[in-house]
Amino acid sequence: MKRKGKIILFIISVVAIVVAVAAAVVIRGNSVVGGLTVNIKSAGYTSLISRSEMERSILEEFPGITSRRVRDVNTKSIESFMAKNPYVESVHAAVSVGGRVLVNIVARRPIVRVFYDNRDFYMDGYGHCFASRAGVLCDVPVANGVFRQRLKGEPEDLDISKMAGDTLKSAYDIVGVWKLAKFLDDSKQGYSLLFDQIYVDDNGDLLLQPRLFNHEVVIGSPDKLEDKFARLKIFYAKGLPHAGYDSYSRVSVKFDGQVVCTKRKQIK
Repeated sequence: MKRKGKIILFIISVVAIVVAVAAAVVIRGNSVVGGLTVNIKSAGYTSLISRSEMERSILEEFPGITSRRVRDVNTKSIESFMAKNPYVESVHAAVSVGGRVLVNIVARRPIVRVFYDNRDFYMDGYGHCFASRAGVLCDVPVANGVFRQRLKGEPEDLDISKMAGDTLKSAYDIVGVWKLAKFLDDSKQGYSLLFDQIYVDDNGDLLLQPRLFNHEVVIGSPDKLEDKFARLKIFYAKGLPHAGYDSYSRVSVKFDGQVVCTKRKQIK
């Protein structure tokens, strides 16, 4: 009997808990939303979107959301709407225990700013493109030059990573710029801190402008970048200090196994 009594008490306790939880869910669902909070994660880089701008955008798209009942808030709709923003990498929306609508956004992180055919846009490490914004500057390399191919549509229509996987489009200059910028950004050697400009010359060669040295670095194609930068690193550590930091106007690692330097012309 004692064992049977304990089982009955256990069942009653479980039922009571379930009823209490269900009642709490109903009460919470019928309660009014307590406000809207947007959080933007940018991991130390300059975000091209602001918290106030995103909150305003949500309130305009979902009028009266802060006066609705909690159960009437469709967080998936909020996520779908915010995911259309070209400056948003990912988004998660939920309603907190206290009844606030919480929207957590990861902003796209640009790795290069491109000036291309009278257009100005950023690219991120995933190959997404998004237009620059007036008054907001990101400390990333700038890319320009003689782009040999014309691109159709708006920057947001471009998928550079997809182009990189296409047999024909993988040779496009813009793809080469992205590959080089991505290499600089991904590198643990701090290469991204050394250069502030990528240039495409009329032969399609990629050139880099160092932040500190007054010469250009010829990379050539975006192939074998690990090897090219390894040679450049050795040259910067051992060759350039010996020759003099202002001795050369051009340093080329375009060809395998070589570092070819062009001496600066002396002004008489």
